[in-house]
Amino acid sequence: TYKDAMGVMQSRGRLGIFPHTYAPQIGIIDPNSAAAEAGLVTGDIITSIDGEPVRLVEELERLDAVRTDALVRLTYL
Repeated sequence: TYKDAMGVMQSRGRLGIFPHTYAPQIGIIDPNSAAAEAGLVTGDIITSIDGEPVRLVEELERLDAVRTDALVRLTYL
């Protein structure tokens, strides 16, 4: 959760990622999240984060751990 510009507590959506697939695949998306607004849907495959290629779930987890609560640019199929 975080406080918005008006000081009101808001929840922040999270991505659900299936860790058992070869490629990082989107699992569950909070319908009120920025990811949903951007058009991400269950089953989409993440191919890069901020221009860095992502081929395995482990690579995604490594990059995601560095960017906690930060805006990122995703490329996905």
